[in-house]
This record gives sequence, C-alpha cells and structure tokens, in this order.
Amino acid sequence: MREIGCTCYVSLYKRHGVKPEALLNATINDWSKNIKEAYYFLEQRGYKKISLIGLTVGGILSLKLAQDEQIERLIVMSVLKDRTAETVKNSD
Repeated sequence: MREIGCTCYVSLYKRHGVKPEALLNATINDWSKNIKEAYYFLEQRGYKKISLIGLTVGGILSLKLAQDEQIERLIVMSVLKDRTAETVKNSD
C-alpha cells in the first residue's frame, strides 16, 4: 500500500489479540469507541481521505462510523445479515 501512496493504520479493539476469554470483558461500545479513536488519531495527524475496511463486527462498526464522519471509501465484508440500520444506530 505504501508503494502506491497509502498509509495504513490498524486499530486494535479492546481485549483483542489476547486470550479469547478476555473478550468476555469487552463490549460493542468499547469497540465503537476504539474505531472512533483510530479515526480521530488519523484526522488529527492531517489525513483528509480516510478509508475503512471492516470484517464482521468491524464492518458493522465501520458502517456506523461512516454515518457520523467523512469516510472516503468503505469496504465491509461478512457483515451479519440480521443487523438492521436501527440496531446498529442504537448500539451506543
């Protein structure tokens, strides 16, 4: 990506990357906060065109963030089909 002029930043959701049992102590609100913090981190460093790629729950959170912030491009994969716009909107 860098070769074509893109900067990549990967946020780590709370309790990810450790033992699976740790996920029991994290909430969707924690992860929503994490993705917002990642967006603001890039925005504060002067990035104007921010694109998101989200997989499963990350896809849902990316869609939610795109409702509130200026996202250049959005790619979502394997988003749960039984989630509606209303349930995503009310996940705060």
